[in-house]
Amino acid sequence: MALSLVLFGQRLLPKITTAMGISLMLLFFITTMVCAIMPSQTGAGYASSSFVWGDFQNLTGWESSGWVFMMGMLSGAYTIGTPDGVAHMCEEIPNPKKNIPLGILAQMTTGSISTFFFYIAIVSHETPRKRPLANETLTFR
Repeated sequence: MALSLVLFGQRLLPKITTAMGISLMLLFFITTMVCAIMPSQTGAGYASSSFVWGDFQNLTGWESSGWVFMMGMLSGAYTIGTPDGVAHMCEEIPNPKKNIPLGILAQMTTGSISTFFFYIAIVSHETPRKRPLANETLTFR
């Protein structure tokens, strides 16, 4: 099916790409809203504001909590795509010297901001927990 689409449906590809982009944004919004609304519907309640904004649990074993936080945000920044994907368009877009860095910046910014809001929705219904891997045989040092 994909091969047929690429071979015979070249005119449909921009429309399909636009439709997929819109549906991905809608699914992100729906998923975020479900994560934000479900604690009130199930009776589990929300985490306290001090837990959401003031507490950071580094359960990885690494000493630098800032590094762990940035690594967690990095995965979200790359969910939209990688800078390599934008860089492959150098020969196809006008004025690549200006537009490729702007594309990479827009891609990473969009990924980071959307990840931040998704993490807020996830953390707002988390509760403080103990170390999930308390077994001392699994150390990360």
